[in-house]
Amino acid sequence: MRLLLALCALFLAPFASAQPRHGGVFAFAGSGGDCQGLYATTRQVLAYAQPLAVGNPVRRVEAGRRIGPSDVAEELNVVIRPGRFVARRNVTFDEWSFYDRDRQGSGPLQIPRGMSIEVFGQDLWRMNGVVYQTLWAIPATRAGVDADVRRDFTTESFPQVEHWLRLAARGGQPAAWLNASGPGVRRTGDAPNTGEGC
Repeated sequence: MRLLLALCALFLAPFASAQPRHGGVFAFAGSGGDCQGLYATTRQVLAYAQPLAVGNPVRRVEAGRRIGPSDVAEELNVVIRPGRFVARRNVTFDEWSFYDRDRQGSGPLQIPRGMSIEVFGQDLWRMNGVVYQTLWAIPATRAGVDADVRRDFTTESFPQVEHWLRLAARGGQPAAWLNASGPGVRRTGDAPNTGEGC
């Protein structure tokens, strides 16, 4: 039995390490947009081994610290609570993809009238347990709701998302995850040359 458990652990280890353990219902990589952000701490903040503020912190980040692209090894958006939209009519997407890049889709994708979807991020959502990406119509914030969205959906809630930065190991300090959307950290702008429109 021990041998079987050891073999299972070896087989599953690569899949478990593909994404760090987090405290949300879903997580997706990246800055959450085209532009990589610049950040600064307003007070001393703690950073952790995983993008999850539990346990002992592995690093303290001093007050007044500027954090730019060269400080960040990875970014992760952790969805604590998804938003909820309900289709007011049949909504069809011609341009869409599965979030799982190993799956291929073709033809129009339809959200039937009355169907509830979970919104994770801008144009990133789940229906019937499957995560999709579309090019328009699914905003992640109230500011993105326009007349077309109001025509297609009843917006019941928006997602609650934490944006985590994995600070690179540097100067004797270990690599650690910092909650950039938490208290003591503020976004100060966009890094130049990190995306269209930045």
